[in-house]
Amino acid sequence: MKKCFIEALSFYEELYELARHECDLVISTRFKPTRCRIGDIIFDVLQHSSQTDQAVILCDGLPGSIDQEELMMRFSGLGYHVIFPRYQGTWESGGNFLAQSPAEDIRKVCDALIEGVKVNQGILRVSKVLLFGTSFGGSVALDTSSHPSVVQTIALSPVWKISAFTSIFDSLKIFLVHSLPGAYRFTNKDWQLFMDEKVIHPDRISEDVAKKVTIVAGDNDPEIPIAQLREFCTNKNICIKVLPGQKHLSFSKVRGLVWQEISRIIQQ
Repeated sequence: MKKCFIEALSFYEELYELARHECDLVISTRFKPTRCRIGDIIFDVLQHSSQTDQAVILCDGLPGSIDQEELMMRFSGLGYHVIFPRYQGTWESGGNFLAQSPAEDIRKVCDALIEGVKVNQGILRVSKVLLFGTSFGGSVALDTSSHPSVVQTIALSPVWKISAFTSIFDSLKIFLVHSLPGAYRFTNKDWQLFMDEKVIHPDRISEDVAKKVTIVAGDNDPEIPIAQLREFCTNKNICIKVLPGQKHLSFSKVRGLVWQEISRIIQQ
């Protein structure tokens, strides 16, 4: 009887923690994102009510979703301004996808935030950036981590080397063309340059930059094998957190216990 009581207590404590985080999310959702532009790059901005000089930039996967309000509000609840860009040539942004590195798009957003971005009736300036990317966006975040404004990078299930996942990207190309026509606008030439690792270079991260990076992955990921990812992290001296029972981590999985782990990493 005592054993059952202890197990039940542990279960309800876990439920309480999940509910508490969801309540915190509801309480802090007072504002809606504002649509902004830098050249061809469209991005949403969720300003925090305080005068914080810290921002989170979300680097979405491929394909991604244009609706990340829930995730933006979670980060806002931690005291950050939250920025969600669309890579050039995707969704509402102009230009052609992969004509230049998506990492360069994120660097441009970082530069703009330092100089000041017009949001509503004011100017938003930040000096410290946290990059938060998933899968393809994780590789973009890794490649952007050397920017001087970036103080921390968290990459979920990142594509750590493009050529290691050729078959996945071959299938993905077909899916983007036929299932999301117009959402990702790229030429065959630019796609091939991407596959030849001439566009994004997540595996070239330096030792100094690696110190501010944490990779979070599921131990049952069918797309990014955990053994290969561990080897990459060991070779680059990157901190890795492996979540038991989790598969491929996309932005849609960032809730509950996954969000609690990410929050701990940020607040360490």
